[in-house]
Amino acid sequence: MNTTPFPNTLRRISLCALFVLLLALTACGGSSSGGSGDSNGIGDPDDTEDSDDGADDSDDSADDSDDIPPVDDLEVDVSFDGTTIELEWDEREGVEYNVIVTSDGNCDIANYAECADAQKFSEVSSPFSLDDSVGIDRFYVFMEAIDEEGNTQIAELGAFRLTVQFPFNETGIDWCADRTTNYDDGDADQRRQNCEAVAGDWPGQDGMRLNSRDVLAREGNLEKVGAGAAGFDFTKLDAEGNELPFDAGEWVCVNDNHTGLIWEVKTNDGGLRDQDHNYTWYDSDYEDLDGRSAGGTDGGDCDGSRCDTEGYVEAVNAEGLCGASDWRMPTIDELHSLVHMGRTNPAIDADFFPNTIVARFWSSSLDAGKDFRAWYVRSERGRDAGMDKNRAAAVRLVRVAD
Repeated sequence: MNTTPFPNTLRRISLCALFVLLLALTACGGSSSGGSGDSNGIGDPDDTEDSDDGADDSDDSADDSDDIPPVDDLEVDVSFDGTTIELEWDEREGVEYNVIVTSDGNCDIANYAECADAQKFSEVSSPFSLDDSVGIDRFYVFMEAIDEEGNTQIAELGAFRLTVQFPFNETGIDWCADRTTNYDDGDADQRRQNCEAVAGDWPGQDGMRLNSRDVLAREGNLEKVGAGAAGFDFTKLDAEGNELPFDAGEWVCVNDNHTGLIWEVKTNDGGLRDQDHNYTWYDSDYEDLDGRSAGGTDGGDCDGSRCDTEGYVEAVNAEGLCGASDWRMPTIDELHSLVHMGRTNPAIDADFFPNTIVARFWSSSLDAGKDFRAWYVRSERGRDAGMDKNRAAAVRLVRVAD
């Protein structure tokens, strides 16, 4: 056996020379593709293994490119119509996506269970939606992405306030009118006859809608849980939130059995909930949110709390009014649900809501056209409008029945 290396070396040199002559562009053992090529010698098994290692390095680089992106690249399309939040994103294979909601904007997602009102929706897929089934109307949304190696990225998707959906009360008007007269006197028979008499010239009035709650109540055909004027259905509650009979002489809150909303009842005793107190509109959640104005702090005239809407909410919740601590400002729609359009000064069922002064009552709803304004309802006739948040108005808080 010839153990001299020279024959192989000479053979290799000859091959290299042949390649140089034929291709003129590549080095010995080089690629004919015109690229930079590698330096592997022809027929050298070790160099072949090095080539495989190079391929492995290339594959590793490709694998690295498939890692989940940094937060800035974790793109989630968010759409919100006031009642539903829709999330859409491009899912990556091997990545687990979780959605966390909480009322704590500074929540440490790694310890989300310690955050207020926190809920985690695990291993979700795109698209994913959130609505009022989360049980809180104001919350922050976070997305957590975890790859197969346990690397985690967190993206905050924004702060949201849901519009609570509920059945509307009607107007409270079970009578009819013509050009000159409101026929609102008399018993049910008289009001019905008056509606029939003017229907030809003045059709389509609330008192003519036979299936409305107000007309059904007028005719004695509306079954109620509690009591109330026209189609309204209210139950009085004591300081612990317990139900009281409709003729109870003292009560603290009112449950609207139709809408599922519970309302505070104002007092006339100079205390925290006194009818004459007023508050500027303020919500610190809007300090840095979408350029909206947070309003004015402590600009009203009150006792027992800071004299702005946020301060009042905090004080009532600390008190545990009617056994609850989730009182909040009502939306403009919720506030309208209390309006009895058949009454004035105030336009409300005063048998259940005494101590209601004629005034503007703040809602939580913002004036979309002017960031320094929010909506209110005037209690004398139930009309609404926007007003500068730095001005003072009355407040009636609400919560959703358990």
